[in-house]
Amino acid sequence: MKRLAQLELIARDLSVLYVEDNKDLREAFSTYLRNFFKTVTVCEDGEMGLNEYKKASHDIVITDINMPKMNGLEMSKEIKSINQSQHIIIVSAYKDSDNYAEAVHLGIDGYILKPIEFDQVNSALLKLCTHIKNSKENLAYKEHLEELVASKTQEMIQSYISDSLTGLPNRIALNEELDLSKENTILLLNIDNFRIVNYNFGFSLGDQIIKKIASVLKQFDDNMFKLYRMQADEFVFLSMGNKITQAQTLAESIKEYFANNNIFLENIELNISFTMAIDSAKDKDLLRSTSLTVQEIRQIGKNHIGVYNENSDFEKLQKNNLIWIEKIKVYFTQNSFTIFFQPIKNIKTGEIIKYEVLSRIITPDNEIISPNMFLKPLTMAGLLTNFTKRVIDMAFAFMQDNNIAFSINITSEDFKENYLVSYLEEKRREYSIDSSRVIIEILESVSSIGSHIVLEQLKELKNLGYKIAIDDFGTENSNFSRLLTLKVDYIKIDGSFVKNIVTDTNAQEIVKAIVVFGHNIGCEIIAEFVHNKEVYEKISEYGVDFAQGYYIGEPKATLMLNEG
Repeated sequence: MKRLAQLELIARDLSVLYVEDNKDLREAFSTYLRNFFKTVTVCEDGEMGLNEYKKASHDIVITDINMPKMNGLEMSKEIKSINQSQHIIIVSAYKDSDNYAEAVHLGIDGYILKPIEFDQVNSALLKLCTHIKNSKENLAYKEHLEELVASKTQEMIQSYISDSLTGLPNRIALNEELDLSKENTILLLNIDNFRIVNYNFGFSLGDQIIKKIASVLKQFDDNMFKLYRMQADEFVFLSMGNKITQAQTLAESIKEYFANNNIFLENIELNISFTMAIDSAKDKDLLRSTSLTVQEIRQIGKNHIGVYNENSDFEKLQKNNLIWIEKIKVYFTQNSFTIFFQPIKNIKTGEIIKYEVLSRIITPDNEIISPNMFLKPLTMAGLLTNFTKRVIDMAFAFMQDNNIAFSINITSEDFKENYLVSYLEEKRREYSIDSSRVIIEILESVSSIGSHIVLEQLKELKNLGYKIAIDDFGTENSNFSRLLTLKVDYIKIDGSFVKNIVTDTNAQEIVKAIVVFGHNIGCEIIAEFVHNKEVYEKISEYGVDFAQGYYIGEPKATLMLNEG
C-alpha cells in the first residue's frame, strides 16, 4: 500500500503512451494506469503509437513487443531517433529473451513481464517515475539558483545576517545571539511535508508560501521569543535563559493556530503543520539537540511537539555512532582489520575456482565483527578509502603465491577519490599478481553515482585486464541498459532472490530472466546465499554458472582448496 501511495503521488503529473494489440489486456492495463497518471493515451499497434507520439510528448512510453504493422522494438527505435532521452518500458513474455539484447541497445528503461504481476508493475513504475520527478526537480532547482545569482546579488550580500526571502534574521544572526548568553532556550519548527509543496507547486510558489508562513509566525515574535529563519523549511524561536515552559506554551499556541487557519495563496489553500522541538541549556549546541529531536519525533509521526531528552534511544544511537567512530580509529591504528575468504564454486565442474575477499575486525577479545557494524562508522570517520586500500594490500599479499582468482568489494567513495587504477597497478606489480585474477566487485547502484567518473575508471581497469562484477543485481537500482555500458564480466544475483528460490515462483522467474539476459550479453552468473542443497540444485537447473554461500563454504581466514 505504501508503494501504491508513493506512485499515486509521484505519477499524478506525468503522462503515458500505452501501446498494446491485445484488446482485453489493453483495456485492463490502461484502466489501471489511469489510477495514477495524469493522462494515459492508448494505441493498438506500433504504427498508431508512433503517429500519436509525433503529435504530443509523453513522459513514459509503455509498449508490447509483438504487434501487427510495427512491433514495439521498431516503434521504440523510431521514438528514440526523435528523442534519445525518451523513457520506454517494454512489456514482454518471460520466454521472450531473444529481444532483450536489442532492447538494451535501444536504451530501454525496464521490463514488465507477462503475465503481468502488479507488484512488479508498481515497482518498475515507481522507480522510473521517481527518476523523472527527480530530474525535473533538479532542473527546476538549477534554474531557481541561476535566477538568484542573476537577479538577487545585492540581496544575497544583505542576507549575511538576514534572510532575503522573509526579511527575518538568519542562522548567522542566530549564532551571534546564542553567543551572547550562556543559557538559552530554542523552539525549532520544521514544516511537515514541505518538499511535497515544492514538488507539486514549484519552488517559486513554495517561496511565496514560506513568506506567508513567516508573516504568521511573526505574530508570535514578542519580547520573550525572537523569530529566525534557519533554512527552506525551518524556523527558530530563541529566548535567553531557561524558558522551557514558556516555549511549550508558545509551541501549543502555534500548533492550535495552524490547525484552525489554512494558508491561502492565489487559488491554493494549504493546511500547514510543524514538527517542533524544544531544548534549553547552558553552553550547549541547541541546534544539534533540537534537530535530533525533530528526527526522533518524525519516527512517531508529524505535527508533534517534543522536548530534547538526552536519555532517549535515538540520542543513545547517535552517541553510539560517535563511540563506534572512535573505536574504528583505534582498530585502524592497531591493525585489527583482517580478511576472510568465501569460496565460489563452478557449478559445471564442481571446483572452487575463485574467492570473495571479505573484511572483518578481530578484537583483542577475539570477537569477530562483520562489515555491517563498521562500514558506516568508517565512512563517517573519513577512513573508508584507506580501509579499501588496506584490504587490497592484504588480499594481494595473501594471493601472491597462488594462481586463484579473487574479488574485492569497491565502494562509491573509492571511485570518487579516483585512486583505484594507480593503486591496484602499484600493488599488482609489487606482488606479481596477474590482473586477470582480480575481480572488481561493485554494487549496481555505484555505477549510477557520478557515472562519467565511474565509467572512465572501470573502462581503464577493463583495458588493463581486470574483471568487473555487479553485486546484488535484481534490487531496485538494477538497470539492464547500464550493464552493456559497463561491459561487466559477472552478474551476482541478489541473495534475496536466491535464498527462497525453491518455493518463491517470482524469485524463480527473476533468476531465470537474469540468467538469460546475462548469458545473451556475455556475462557469467553468480548466485549468492546458496545455503542448502535444494537451492543449489535449483540454480543449477536455471543455468547459473557459479554458486556462493554457506552450502559451498563459510568465510574463513584461509583458502578452502579441498572443499566443494
